[in-house]
Amino acid sequence: CSNLGEAELRSACHRERITYDAEILSDIEWVIPDRTLSEEIADVLAAGYSTGVDVWHLATSLVYTPDSSEVSFLTLDIRQRSVAEALGFRVELANPSGDHGD
Repeated sequence: CSNLGEAELRSACHRERITYDAEILSDIEWVIPDRTLSEEIADVLAAGYSTGVDVWHLATSLVYTPDSSEVSFLTLDIRQRSVAEALGFRVELANPSGDHGD
């Protein structure tokens, strides 16, 4: 997970009026890529449309995930969930109430 991932999770919880629990991130490994994400960005875009920030989040996840099926991806956004699933991630915290993506 990246700091951007934390910001997105907290923003979504605020938007949905869900109490944010810092414990949810306690077992997550923090990542900061030290190279371009060109290959991973191309893979994300091939899997479906995403906003720029969602492309970055998914691409960053791919950098550190040799097998995406072994990793849970957190999102409340239906569009991002769809692309994450197409990339093979297990998706957690999917929002059943509708799309709040851009």
